[in-house]
Amino acid sequence: MDFHFELRSRVELRDLDALGHVYHVNYLVFFENVRTAFWFEVTGQQGLEALDFVMATVTCNYHAPVYMGEEVSSRLRVDRVGSKSLTLAYEVFSHSQDRLVADGTSVQVAYDYSTRQSKVLSDPLKERLLAYSRPSARK
Repeated sequence: MDFHFELRSRVELRDLDALGHVYHVNYLVFFENVRTAFWFEVTGQQGLEALDFVMATVTCNYHAPVYMGEEVSSRLRVDRVGSKSLTLAYEVFSHSQDRLVADGTSVQVAYDYSTRQSKVLSDPLKERLLAYSRPSARK
């Protein structure tokens, strides 16, 4: 529902826990992978230097187990853009099960690692971020 960025992946052995389904922490890895790909696209930069934010909050709601070999889509949408932070929404969809298996949110704060302080998001970056938001977030 209104998710504007997607990253598809296949569940690998390394993603599983002792019970044979995706270990709960790996849903956050799915979020991280789609967030990183999204950030590289939005900023037009690659590498650690492009990741100029820190994580303030992350939530994950588990809905169903996922197993090895399943293809999943990690989807992302911008829910809010503030002066120094942004809120992202996520969902993980299993194509094998044809259903939502997890969703969540995160708040990132723009950060200057040289001064170790938060920083203001530039207006051009805010505009690019809003292109991935729901219409209600653009007001």
